[in-house]
Amino acid sequence: MVFVVVSMPIWTTFQKSLRVGELTWHWTLLGLTTPFVETLHVIPSFYSQGDFYSDSQVSAAVHSFGERILHAGYFNYQSHLYEIASKKLYLENIKTFPADFFIKAYGSILRISDIGHVSLMILFVLALAWNNLKLSCFALLGGLYFFGYPSIQFDLRHYFYLYFCFWWLYAYFLYHFCLICFTPSGRQDFLTRWRASLTIAESKKIFTYVITIFIVLTLPLLLLRIYQARQVRFLVESYLAAPQIEIPYKKQLVDKKDLFYQFIWLPLPQRLSGKMLRFLIGGQICAGRSLAITLQYKANYSDFDFTQTFNVVVPAKNPTMDVFVPVYFYQNGKVWGKAEGVKIAGKNASCLLGLHQLRNFNSYPLWLTLILPGGWQKKNLYQQLDWKVYF
Repeated sequence: MVFVVVSMPIWTTFQKSLRVGELTWHWTLLGLTTPFVETLHVIPSFYSQGDFYSDSQVSAAVHSFGERILHAGYFNYQSHLYEIASKKLYLENIKTFPADFFIKAYGSILRISDIGHVSLMILFVLALAWNNLKLSCFALLGGLYFFGYPSIQFDLRHYFYLYFCFWWLYAYFLYHFCLICFTPSGRQDFLTRWRASLTIAESKKIFTYVITIFIVLTLPLLLLRIYQARQVRFLVESYLAAPQIEIPYKKQLVDKKDLFYQFIWLPLPQRLSGKMLRFLIGGQICAGRSLAITLQYKANYSDFDFTQTFNVVVPAKNPTMDVFVPVYFYQNGKVWGKAEGVKIAGKNASCLLGLHQLRNFNSYPLWLTLILPGGWQKKNLYQQLDWKVYF
């Protein structure tokens, strides 16, 4: 009852956000972008849900999704329709990448706790199981939840208060250590429990408990990875099979060393809309090369400048790569922004084999950035923890 009372401000705010648009789901979408994934020490795969910590880029993705999938037309930022569209887009990501959400939650636990504190928490859970199995389960589930949910948007301001738990654990173990070492009753109680735990029945109970925890933490992840691999494989194959047209462009030399392929968009889309582009990169002469390809935006409003550089290494074997990237356009009165073109070093110009736009692609819910090497089917179709950081 106390929990319900103290949580009411949060629940009422959340319910209000569903009615008037308080950007609740917007923040969750921001948490999927590359900067937050990297802070979790998660090794990305070849796909990305966003490359910037940018409200404007997430807003562009939500508006594009609402227009293409929900047929909602144009709607204002921080409106009820925006809240609905951002929620559906986030749930679409969960449906396609469930294993990644799992692994990011584990990454959050490890980043907040580090290996030393994780070991301390495991010791605490086992100590509780020695006395009270139900209480141990409650503590385990509570720890997984509170240390895992900051992965939604992983930043210090969202989890700093959890460091208090470690001081509480130190106090817990110090208290029981003093109780055992300096009080006869505490020492006697410990020895009695210790002798009781040495029985075969008690040992089996603890062993079964530990094995159950291991299965519960690993089996769902393995099953979700199998499911996600199938989802990602289908998604990538649909990208590759989509009809395409060549993007008209003008080629020009810039900075005396780089080639710029300026797109010719006629006409410039109104309001906020998007297109999915496909760049073909490689060729035998480029095998093994490291390339930097810049997608250049032009805007009179800095928040809509989504210029980004893709650093790719062309495989030595099967030296071809596909890069898929969504681009967004905005024009409202005097404010505008658009994808202007692609820049590449002149010495690597022969490595850019094609610039295309996907046609009839509006019905695809997720527009992702994909950097596909040859033989992508053999790559991991899910994200992984970077264990080298912890050991």
